[in-house]
Amino acid sequence: MTNFYSANGINFTNPRDKTAINVTYNGLLAKSGANTIYAVCGYGDKWENESTIKMTKNNDNFVATLPFSKTVDLNIAFKDAYNNWDNNNGSNYTITNA
Repeated sequence: MTNFYSANGINFTNPRDKTAINVTYNGLLAKSGANTIYAVCGYGDKWENESTIKMTKNNDNFVATLPFSKTVDLNIAFKDAYNNWDNNNGSNYTITNA
């Protein structure tokens, strides 16, 4: 899996079962001192089945395992406890199903 967003402090790895994706976040919100970060994710252009998942702090990084489908693109944005967002300047972070 190519990490197109590693320059933004975001890395993805796919577990063997391919039904989930591991996310490591050390982006803008983490660098700004956030103590709590949530991954907000949804599928396809309309963000279907949107969910908010609290990430676990691990040293300077935040980690989470998100559900993933190989048939629909996964969109992700991040927010902190004060509702500050990191959404890739409005483009979101998208994992394509290709």
